[in-house]
Amino acid sequence: MKFILGLGKVLTVVFWGVALFNWLMPQPLPFNLLINATGIVLLSLHFLEVLFFQRQPAWAQPPLVRSAADPAHRYFSRHVHPPSAGGASPCVN
Repeated sequence: MKFILGLGKVLTVVFWGVALFNWLMPQPLPFNLLINATGIVLLSLHFLEVLFFQRQPAWAQPPLVRSAADPAHRYFSRHVHPPSAGGASPCVN
């Protein structure tokens, strides 16, 4: 999975490099139009992605809050609800 994500990042950088090169030194007519149209489509998709999908769900916590909450949960679940003498603990550890 890391390979695929890395490859996507590399291809994105290469594409935007080609688009910048095309902007500085325009290519022959069919390639110029194709590169510009593809750039406009990708830029629009990036804008829509940021607009619609970058909102964090209410249940998702930042990593710092999550890493601080886990030990606190373990501490309080062990000390507030001690294991009963008759058997299994009600807390899952």
